Amino acid sequence: MKQIHVSKKIFNFIQECFGIPASLYTLIENCPDISMPLNEPKHSISWQDSIIFWQNWHSVDYHKAKGEVNGFNNNNGYYSCVSEVLNELLNFTTCKIIENWQCDIQDVVGLSCSKSTLKDFDTLDKMVETNSQEMITPVTVEKLNQNLAHRGIDIIHNKKTSNHFEQHMWDGRVFLMNHDGSHHFAAARYIANRLNIPVSLNGKLNVYSINEQSVISLCDKYEMVTIKAKYLFRFHEIMRNFRVSYLWYDLPRPYIKDYDESSRVVFFPKNQTQSMKITTILKQSNFFDFGKYLYSLIERQNLNMNL
Repeated sequence: MKQIHVSKKIFNFIQECFGIPASLYTLIENCPDISMPLNEPKHSISWQDSIIFWQNWHSVDYHKAKGEVNGFNNNNGYYSCVSEVLNELLNFTTCKIIENWQCDIQDVVGLSCSKSTLKDFDTLDKMVETNSQEMITPVTVEKLNQNLAHRGIDIIHNKKTSNHFEQHMWDGRVFLMNHDGSHHFAAARYIANRLNIPVSLNGKLNVYSINEQSVISLCDKYEMVTIKAKYLFRFHEIMRNFRVSYLWYDLPRPYIKDYDESSRVVFFPKNQTQSMKITTILKQSNFFDFGKYLYSLIERQNLNMNL
């Protein structure tokens, strides 16, 4: 077995002398999870757990300047570390603020705060059916009014509240950013639906959107893939040996997990021949195409905007 291992190392060395990155092929073969798809978080009524925080992508690492990425660059045979700020990350999302926005209580499908574990439920109805039966029994106008009268529902009772609504167009759903009153709010919504009674809400709405031009610009400049953080050092050793220019950056919440499970986005500049040779291998090896994924987010966002 040892002899086979040594023979393979010699074979890899010979291949790499001729510019074939055999060590990269070996890494991919030995680490099949090196580039995993970015699975969407499970849909739930929890704003914190079911929204991808692309609006915060420009500042996922507080040790760095906003939009600052790190990497390595090959310049006339001199391979060195680099750090630069990408304007595309700085302007990755926009936020439109609508004051005095009006909606019906049924339009709100999630919350930011509750004594219940919000991520355990996919609808507000299920939460209140499970944890607050006394608030929805009986289903009457009187019970509806009792729930709506609860002082913890600030969006109704406090004109100066910091409670507001949020909508992320790559997701489409409307969340109430509340501090209290989650069960009474959900109970009122539950009863109003069954009695077919409209309940008007009014407050500030923050609408977050991904900047399509930032996505286009990133995809024009870079080929992008995801790589598990735990493999980055070994990957870098191979890139250094072949003088490959690349940058890397963290992903936003909820993709920031423990180190072994976290992924990074790796940017390969399209104007670098050696970088493009590497990306050809990565694509052939089914690495997750982050650029294609970003375009899918734009498509989804445009659909949500047209609803």
